[in-house]
Amino acid sequence: MPSAETAQVLVALSAQVRRIGPAGERTVPLETFFTGVGETLLKPNELLLEILVPRQEPNTFGTYIKHSARGSIDLAIVNITVVMTMEPDQKGCKDARIVLGAVAPTPLRAKKAETVLKGKKIDGALIDRAAQVASDEARPREGSIRGSFEYKKEMVRVLTVEQ
Repeated sequence: MPSAETAQVLVALSAQVRRIGPAGERTVPLETFFTGVGETLLKPNELLLEILVPRQEPNTFGTYIKHSARGSIDLAIVNITVVMTMEPDQKGCKDARIVLGAVAPTPLRAKKAETVLKGKKIDGALIDRAAQVASDEARPREGSIRGSFEYKKEMVRVLTVEQ
């Protein structure tokens, strides 16, 4: 599901899924597990055993924001998860994960936007640039009933700045 909120957060946390079937047991990053709307790598003869969430490094913080028409029980128009690991001085970004929801067929890592932040001192201009890059990476479906292509891209930019 493109707006799968829990999956999106787990992708940002670098979670993996462990599955088992006749070919044995396999573990894959959750980021690669989703292959399309309502589709996964799970084969008909496999079972999902567990979701593994690694321990996060010190100075790691995360946030999630959802934009929807009616609130928390409604499907998202756009949702964004940001997980950042800061340097011990809390000024430089050691690592960043930005995952966009409801703007692609699966939860989408905004890897180019992450690169904008990694290894740099965080300030307003840098956040604005990363937000624009995240918007550029979004691939919303044309004709969505929950928001136009242009609206969703703009909301990615706005909500990324708010993170």
